Amino acid sequence: MAGDTAAVMDFTLDRVPVAEETQRLETQLVYTASVAAKQVSRVLQFAAKRLPKLEGIEHVKRVKRIAADTEGRRRDSELLQVVLCQCNKITRAQLDATVEADTELQVPVAKEEEEGDGTLRIATHRVPNTAPCTRAQFDEWRALWPVAYRPLSQLKPPVFGAQERAYVCRNLELVVRMCEGPRVLGTRCAEFVVVASPVTQAVLAKSADRAAVDRHPLRHAVMCCIAIVAETETKKVLADCDEGVEEKIEPSDAATTTADPLSSLVPAKRSASSAVSNNEDALSSSDGGYLCEGLDVFASREPCTMCCMALVHSRIGRLFFIEPKEDGGISYHSIHSLKALNHHFTAFQCTQTK
Repeated sequence: MAGDTAAVMDFTLDRVPVAEETQRLETQLVYTASVAAKQVSRVLQFAAKRLPKLEGIEHVKRVKRIAADTEGRRRDSELLQVVLCQCNKITRAQLDATVEADTELQVPVAKEEEEGDGTLRIATHRVPNTAPCTRAQFDEWRALWPVAYRPLSQLKPPVFGAQERAYVCRNLELVVRMCEGPRVLGTRCAEFVVVASPVTQAVLAKSADRAAVDRHPLRHAVMCCIAIVAETETKKVLADCDEGVEEKIEPSDAATTTADPLSSLVPAKRSASSAVSNNEDALSSSDGGYLCEGLDVFASREPCTMCCMALVHSRIGRLFFIEPKEDGGISYHSIHSLKALNHHFTAFQCTQTK
């Protein structure tokens, strides 16, 4: 494997929480019915047939036991509270009319002054709007109403072996050494970035931010590293094509590719006259389906929103950054864990210890 030298510097690696971990308790109103235990099945069947289905709160349990009274005794140990439907789906008048019109329910609706377990006492209650993903959230959520708890798999504490930790610290040290040279002024993104493979532990690309120098808004260090990886992969695919197949590249593309791989932030285009079938065979035999799939990115500063989205599209595995940013793509937008995106990666904030 590449990079056998041990790192001189050491770092603490703190995983950045995903968005779900930091969410606060938000609630919404639902209609509930207090009924005897023997009537719960009938009420649930009525709700399933006649009332709007629960949407977005599948984590909320349908039945809750009535809390103990002020004297510490349960008024009726068999009395339960059942969720009927969400208040934003139907009005109270519509609910009452639906209950009264149903001939199968056969549970009288209780008046305000009535007591007993033979009636259907309808009320409103607040329930958690989102599912808990941490134990602390679960304890807070269920105090309001019973909920299901399924911890997220990505919340498990990461375990770094000695060899892997040395690999991570070695690349973070490389970033720190790059920062000791001429600094990049005026950038709000990462000044220096290194891309490496966790499998071979080889450095695949490294770059400084060149947006100001090249006067190009896309020449952030992350984007430049992705362009370098793209150029390397393009050359590999071209080299793997069958002998005798001539890969024709547009003159303008060939010139820019040879002179400056970063002049285009996408791989060079091949002409339509190329042998498509042979090229597809070469592409299918290449490692990984995406450009930076599973690779590690090491940055001197937390990348901006644009660069974080580029890392999502490139399908990286992990991001290690040293300096956080309040308005960064990770700390502010949690792009590494957004549910709306089709790829997630793990982010670590790294602090030098010596």
